[in-house]
Amino acid sequence: MLGEHEALALMRAGHSPKPGARLSVGDGVAVEVLGREEDFYRVRFAEPVAAVLERCGSVPLPPISHTSRTRRRRALSDRLCAAARCGRRTYGRTSFR
Repeated sequence: MLGEHEALALMRAGHSPKPGARLSVGDGVAVEVLGREEDFYRVRFAEPVAAVLERCGSVPLPPISHTSRTRRRRALSDRLCAAARCGRRTYGRTSFR
């Protein structure tokens, strides 16, 4: 937050909003794009930013959690497929013929 009504924000859109563009976020709060600052957009909210975040915001899960879980599943799948090709049943680190 840069002030009571201004903040730097990341946006994902089909096209980059230009300075002066008006958007609607959350439950219909008006937001004006003021400009770009590197990867962020400087925006002005019609209401205090803290109040909008409290009412409409959520904290996303970090992508590493999903990535780690996917890697573990893929590794297990690879071990089971390799064991099947060798005619073994694998349980954890122990394999049986």
